[in-house]
Amino acid sequence: MKFDERSYSGKLFRPSPILHIEKDASLIIVATPWGHRSGAKKVVENIVDLYLSSQSDGEATSALDKMTSLSQAANNLRSCVQLANKVLYQEDNKAEYESGLEIFVGTILGGEFSFIQIGQPQVFLLRESYPIAPLATNVDLSVSLSPPGKMLAPIPATLMGLEPQVNLSVHSYGIQDGDRIALLSRSFATSRFLSMDSSDANLDSMTDELVKQDQHMPFWLGVVDTTS
Repeated sequence: MKFDERSYSGKLFRPSPILHIEKDASLIIVATPWGHRSGAKKVVENIVDLYLSSQSDGEATSALDKMTSLSQAANNLRSCVQLANKVLYQEDNKAEYESGLEIFVGTILGGEFSFIQIGQPQVFLLRESYPIAPLATNVDLSVSLSPPGKMLAPIPATLMGLEPQVNLSVHSYGIQDGDRIALLSRSFATSRFLSMDSSDANLDSMTDELVKQDQHMPFWLGVVDTTS
C-alpha cells in the first residue's frame, strides 16, 4: 500500500488534516479540525486504540448494536467513531464549543473497502480504464451560502463532536488489486475532475484540474494505492 498527499492553500482558508495511516491500509484516518487541533488529535488516538483493540477482541467496542447488513470491520468502525464522538463532546464541547472536526475513517480488509464519512473528505474510486467514480461526495456549506460568481471560504456542513451522538455515513465496496482511492477535501469536486480517466489520474494531474477551475479555492488531496 502506498499513500501520497498534497495540500493547496489558494487564497482562502481550509485547515490541514491530521492523518493516521497503517502500512497495510487496515486503518486510514483523515481528521480535519475546525477548532483547536488537540481535540482532533484526541479523536484520532481514541479511534486507533479502540479499533486495534477490536481486531483482537470482537466485543471490545460493542457500544452499538451490530447491524447485520454491515461486515464486522464496518461495524467496528461505526462503534469506534461513535465512542470517540461521545468523548469529544463530553470533554470539549458539552459546556461550550471548543473543537469539532470532519473525519474519514476507512479500512481495506479481505477485498472490502469500508469507511465512515462525516463531512469531508469526499471519496472516489480510481479503477484502471474507468472514469473517476464517486463513492461518497459532500459539499461545504459555503456552496449554498455563496452569492453568484463569488465562492466563500470553506464552511463545514457537518462536524463531529457537537452532540452526544453523530449521524454516521457507513459505506462498503468491493476493492480490486490495483484500485486506488482518492480522498478530496474541497468545497466541491469539479466536472472536469470527475470526467478524468482513472488511468491518467495522479496527484499532479488531479491537482492541475482542480486549480484550473478556481485557483483561489484551497483543498487537500490524498491517494491510497491498494496495489499489493
